[in-house]
Amino acid sequence: MSESQAPYVPGRSCANCTMCCKLLGIVELAKPHQAACPNCDAGKGCRIYVDRPASCRNFVCAYLLTPYVAEHWKPATSKMVLEVDVETQRISVHVDAARKEAWRREPYYSDIKRWATTNDIQGGWIVVYQGLDAVVVSANRDQNIGPVGPGQMISVYETFDADGAKFNAAVVNKADVTL
Repeated sequence: MSESQAPYVPGRSCANCTMCCKLLGIVELAKPHQAACPNCDAGKGCRIYVDRPASCRNFVCAYLLTPYVAEHWKPATSKMVLEVDVETQRISVHVDAARKEAWRREPYYSDIKRWATTNDIQGGWIVVYQGLDAVVVSANRDQNIGPVGPGQMISVYETFDADGAKFNAAVVNKADVTL
């Protein structure tokens, strides 16, 4: 969904927040995650906004779009960016590497656990990118799976034992995945 099509939650805007410019990668600019964008004027906005790359043009922060996301998730305040995967409708949390434990503090951790365990919204798990490491959060545990690089993806699978179902996760190469 592009920004022009986005049904923003009433009263919400970017309001000079530039956290997405820092935390998310921009393929067209070869800008990695957790690196300042050379076109970002921190706290003000994009210097090439009219001609910004498609990945920037197509990104809309889940804080702006999602009514059940509370006001404390505003990226300029939380230092975290919420991203919705268009295909799966799953929220991912991108955390500033300088504050990579921020997602474990309240009220954020309780929100993430609730989203992860609400099957109709998240399917039983959610991914938190704390700096460059990915953590898969489910009802029964938080599993750090390390960095997810270009050409890689997170594979989540369910196992069963005497305690019931558990989600497990691993980083795999996309080329190795068969559908």
